[in-house]
Amino acid sequence: MTVKRPVHPGDRFGRLVAIAEPKSIKGELWVDLKCDCGAVVTKRKAFILIGKTKSCGCLRAELLPVRAREQVGFGGQYRRVIVPVGTKYGSLTALESIEVESGPSLTRFRCDCGAVAVLKNAVVAAGHKKSCGCRRTGRRKD
Repeated sequence: MTVKRPVHPGDRFGRLVAIAEPKSIKGELWVDLKCDCGAVVTKRKAFILIGKTKSCGCLRAELLPVRAREQVGFGGQYRRVIVPVGTKYGSLTALESIEVESGPSLTRFRCDCGAVAVLKNAVVAAGHKKSCGCRRTGRRKD
């Protein structure tokens, strides 16, 4: 990917500000940048010029839905996602919350096909899991 526009120290790209001239690493141009959050990162010049890279990664963390952030990586701790009993997510209905001392919060769900599954709350709340697997395997009860 060839992008001819020059990058100079002080140029702004979203939350990133160039702090040095681009340097070539293995045939690609890379730029040292300082993010508004204070982090200093090195990103590909082409990606910052076309708008694919806008921050050090802090923007993505802010834009993710709060209920879907239950994973290690955002501050190094799990964030609890609460799924109220009786709530419906696709074919899944929450039956009961399962208490765990550490790790992601879990809930027992009943699928429309009749199967019971224990799943991570964040995965279901984010919409990544909508059934027990019956939609994929074709054993749905219609």
